[in-house]
Amino acid sequence: DDSSIPVESDLRSNSP
Repeated sequence: DDSSIPVESDLRSNSP
């Protein structure tokens, strides 16, 4: 999975 890799999607999700 890309869970290990900080993908753009993850960054957006983390953003408030």
